[in-house]
Amino acid sequence: MKAKLRSCLLSLLAFVFVLTAVLSVTTGLDAFAEGEYTRDLRLTGVTVTVDGKAYNDFCTDPAYYYEEASAGYLNTAEVGYYDVDSTDKVVYTANYPDTTTGRTGNVVEYVCKTNETGNYVVATINTSGDGKTYIPVGGFVLSVGGANAANFAKVGDVVVPDKQISVPQKAVESATKRVVVNSTNTTRSEPMVVYYDYQFGAKTGTNIFGTEVTCVYDFDKNSFVVDSFRNFGTGDDSGSDIPDNSFVLSAYGEGYRGLLVRNQLFAVGDEVRLVGFDYIRFGGTVQGEYDFVNPTVEENPKGMETETTPFPAYRGENQTIIYEYGWSYEGSTGTGTNVYGYEAAVNADGVVVELGVNVSSIPEGGYVISGHGKGRDFIRSNIVLGATVVLDKVNKRYSVSTTLNSYYENLVTEVNSVVTQAQQRIRQLYDVDSELLTQKIQLAQNALADLQSVKVEIEQKIEQGNLTDEQRLSLLMNYNNYQLQVSRLQNEITTLSAESKPVSARGVWHRPVETSYAEIENNVRMYSEIGINLVFVETLYNGYSAFRTSIADFPYNPRLDYNYADGDNKYADYLTAFAAACNKYGIEVHAWVENFYVGTQNTVPVVANHPDWLLYNDDGTTVQRNEGGAYIFLDPSNTEVQNLLISYYKDLFDKVDGIQGLNLDYIRYPVSDKSEDTGYTLTAMKAFAATKGMTFSEAQLVSREKTARKFVQLFDANYLVGGQAEAEANYNDWVDYRTSVITAYVRRIKTEVKDVYGKMLSTSVFASVTDSYNAKKQDWKTWLSNGWIDIATPMAYYNNPADVRYHTENMILAAGNNCYYYTGIASSYSGLPAWQNKEQIEASYMAGANGYVVFCSTQIIGHTDVQEALKNGVNSSSAVLPHAELSKVLAAYFDKVIDRANRLYIPAAGMTEAQRDSLRAKFDEILAMPTSGAVNVHRVQSAIKALYSDTSYAKGYSGQRLSQQLKELVTLLDNRISTELIASGDWNPETQPRPTVTDSEIVFPTPDPDPKPDHKPDPTPDEPQQTYTLAIVLWCAFGVAVASGGTAAVLVTVKSKKNKNNNN
Repeated sequence: MKAKLRSCLLSLLAFVFVLTAVLSVTTGLDAFAEGEYTRDLRLTGVTVTVDGKAYNDFCTDPAYYYEEASAGYLNTAEVGYYDVDSTDKVVYTANYPDTTTGRTGNVVEYVCKTNETGNYVVATINTSGDGKTYIPVGGFVLSVGGANAANFAKVGDVVVPDKQISVPQKAVESATKRVVVNSTNTTRSEPMVVYYDYQFGAKTGTNIFGTEVTCVYDFDKNSFVVDSFRNFGTGDDSGSDIPDNSFVLSAYGEGYRGLLVRNQLFAVGDEVRLVGFDYIRFGGTVQGEYDFVNPTVEENPKGMETETTPFPAYRGENQTIIYEYGWSYEGSTGTGTNVYGYEAAVNADGVVVELGVNVSSIPEGGYVISGHGKGRDFIRSNIVLGATVVLDKVNKRYSVSTTLNSYYENLVTEVNSVVTQAQQRIRQLYDVDSELLTQKIQLAQNALADLQSVKVEIEQKIEQGNLTDEQRLSLLMNYNNYQLQVSRLQNEITTLSAESKPVSARGVWHRPVETSYAEIENNVRMYSEIGINLVFVETLYNGYSAFRTSIADFPYNPRLDYNYADGDNKYADYLTAFAAACNKYGIEVHAWVENFYVGTQNTVPVVANHPDWLLYNDDGTTVQRNEGGAYIFLDPSNTEVQNLLISYYKDLFDKVDGIQGLNLDYIRYPVSDKSEDTGYTLTAMKAFAATKGMTFSEAQLVSREKTARKFVQLFDANYLVGGQAEAEANYNDWVDYRTSVITAYVRRIKTEVKDVYGKMLSTSVFASVTDSYNAKKQDWKTWLSNGWIDIATPMAYYNNPADVRYHTENMILAAGNNCYYYTGIASSYSGLPAWQNKEQIEASYMAGANGYVVFCSTQIIGHTDVQEALKNGVNSSSAVLPHAELSKVLAAYFDKVIDRANRLYIPAAGMTEAQRDSLRAKFDEILAMPTSGAVNVHRVQSAIKALYSDTSYAKGYSGQRLSQQLKELVTLLDNRISTELIASGDWNPETQPRPTVTDSEIVFPTPDPDPKPDHKPDPTPDEPQQTYTLAIVLWCAFGVAVASGGTAAVLVTVKSKKNKNNNN
């Protein structure tokens, strides 16, 4: 296992914000290896024992898979067959690519299957030599040639294959070809083929380094039919869709990825079947093993990641842990484990009631089965909702049993829960479409009744026995079709139960894919129709620009078109056309820019022109090791790099109309820690070494490598008087130095771009303060609390809505209310069903966020399920952006209150028409008030507070809903007061706490009678010595290098000891 930091950040790497463009990744991943590769299925000299007699001259499966790849592309994938002599003895297993042996002539073939005792026995014999002997899944065929072939064995003989021989138990096959299934519904983590169906989710969640085939059930043919292929290197890291009544086979790794190439083994239209398992799996019991119950450090040494640091909840690598009710790890409501496993929550009755990466809670009287690695894969493959689990604590095992009724009862429970919540929202006068919801609830209840009838019929027929495989498949798929109808209605009820806020950011990170203005307008129109009001359009990515910049190092992206025209209106480039389309539909546009990340190609112009600008690792390489791909970064400490980027941003605002801001992405160092570090450029090493009194000779400065050899002595106890303590302190200071470089650069963008052009700044960061600081050298807490950033988009890329809420909430608590928070969500990108967008968006609202941004456009464009989920629920009515003119924000809230009064509160007798008119008069008075400046905003806020404190306007649920809306507005106005104070210059969060604002004045805090030294500017990369002399003084005086909480910037004079940052 890697060191703690690297392990903790694997979840971040799973969603590294800008994933590599499909055509650009060429190195760094085994699945993308170059050259030729052959996976040989044949083993020679293997032993087979028949009726006690051993034969050591068998070979197995005379076939191979050949691949040839170059420049990151899979060019050739072929199946090859070895010649078999007439006297050869061959074992054919399901690994063989054909369903029959194909061996003809003077040959006798013995079909071997397992009997009731688990032994392989000869079941049938084919003496015709016609090559049509079927190779059973879970068994094998002994194909014997020569004179004694007919007397080799007899039916019933026990056959013991060589231990080297693998006998697959699951496969998908057509009439002639077969693909072995190595695992079901698990992570595709090694060379393998994985089967995914409805139990896994809406998408496979697989990356582009493999191949996939989607098979859909045809009710007329009573068979699954090959529907489509996903070629190697296509799509994105959300994987393939898993449609209703379908499954996806996914192949990964050399020797496997060629199996699912179109027309290799399967072709579109082929009828295929599952062998060795069912689409709906029930009626059996499987046994799992676990390691500990409620583990402690003492009893589970593998639960420790380092000598001093445990894995979360003491769940180690490849372990399965049982967490019983009452367990808590550092205050967790669930198990407290990290996101690298999978869990099943079992209630007091032994029924599985929740599945997920992290379940929300441990059921009262029950427990959670939590697995990592192999344990995770077993849970995902074998445990379903509604299954019954029995613990055997004596032998540390658990058994999982499923029946058709398990599936049914679990679905009933889920539907009833959703229905209850919807009915509660209707009763409590939430602004939902109560008429439509009531209709959907009735339809769901009717569908459940139909499903029960189908279930009973199937149970009766199964009990009667003698069902053929075809009859069983038909019955189960009929059940599944009814089940899907219920699930669809359940999901519709879920999305319809959401309120649509009148003021909210509804954003999307948009990737340029359109090659004409018509395509752009179609997508923008769709965004408008589903309620999107903010787009971050990818503008600088992989070292290329989406507009025609004058900056030669960032040429116009060749994958974009050069002519975007709307009739007679001709646009200069993609970005200009996209901004024009968004402005036409009233959607605000910001430029999403990737700062130091420049793709994966060292031939990209900025790298080719300036190879000395590359960022180096501690081992002298430039490909970053912990970014999820062969990513290349420029050196953040290099002033020329910073100047180039800032010049590009200025050119952007000079040339492209309609862009309202910059969304800063990759504004950081690559993910690293002490074991695999980065940032070892001449600029950075010289600057930091100077703060430690280290100098380099001219001979050492001749090359970066020679400089680095001396530089790393700062972190080696053998070269330091203070030994290991000094080495660790130096490394911590090295982290602080790189963090200060990024912070200084953010300040430059704020000063040189934002302040000059009057544009908004937003930033895409992960929500953990410590992980961002230590692993990415990114101190977003200082940026936000200092008021440099207008909009924070915390990337809360989690599966569980509770995690989205938790991390968003923590970010807001850490950085304060000096900016707006629009939570980044990636539920669809993660393969979750469309309705989960609603759950995660509501979770972000509950955390205090002012809106959301979906990652990314590829999960909305072409996905009508996601579009409908947004349009029918959280976006069912239009919304004003929280950062819009205050008069528009107020009008949107007030109009919605009056609208709800007319539709909901008055009909429910919670408000009278007179009360409504009185409230409207108050709203009109507030709308007439001035709104510029912090004092005027406070007056507006005070007037609104008086309204929700006055109970004379509404009663009961009407009063609760009215108060809820007005309190939400008051909270938003507090953000506005902060931003007004900063914008007017009345408050500098870097040097003082926020002044008190009243309805008449701004009251500043009493000056410190013993002021500290005046504020110094943040360091620039070319001025290290003076800057870090100050840094050393600060560390000695206060024990800190970075201040936060709205009181001081990185490496500046601190106003008060109580404001120091303890995150180092």
